[in-house]
Amino acid sequence: MLLLRPYHRNEEKRLAKTPKVHFQDPGVCRSPLGRRGEPTKEEFESAVVAGVFKQVRNAGLEARFWGLRTYDGREVDLLLEVETGFVAIEVKYSDHVSGVDARHLGGLADFLDRPLVGCLILSMDRDARRLSDGVLALPSTAASMSPRMKSTSNPVEVRQ
Repeated sequence: MLLLRPYHRNEEKRLAKTPKVHFQDPGVCRSPLGRRGEPTKEEFESAVVAGVFKQVRNAGLEARFWGLRTYDGREVDLLLEVETGFVAIEVKYSDHVSGVDARHLGGLADFLDRPLVGCLILSMDRDARRLSDGVLALPSTAASMSPRMKSTSNPVEVRQ
C-alpha cells in the first residue's frame, strides 16, 4: 500500500488531514473480488500513482509524495516534491483529455511553499500534447491494464 499524506504548508495541519490510500498492485484488490475487465476509475488512479512511485524509486530520484485537496474542493491526485519544487500530476480515466481536465492545476502555486515546476495529466489518451502553459498531457503506462488501450510500437510524440 502507498499512503499519500495530505500536503499543507503548515506541517501541523498535515497531521490532521486524512491520507489517501493507493494499492501498488491493482491485482491485490481485483483478484479477491473476482473483478475482471475494465478497471474502475479508482483502480486506474491507484495503478498510475503506483507506477509513478515505482519509476521514481527505481530511478533513485529523491522525491516526497503528497496528495492535495484545497479548502475550496480542488484536488490534485499526486504532488511530487523534488529538489527544485513541486510537480503536480492529475490522473484522468479518459480516452481524450483537454484543457478542461487541467482546471484544478490553475492557481495551484498559491497553495505551495516552493515553486511549481511542472504539471502533468496522465490518462488513457494515446496522444501527448501541451494543453496550456506548463501543463503537459501524456499517455499513462498504467493504461495498459485496460483492454481499451492496446499497446503500440509508435513512440510518444508531444504535439504543440
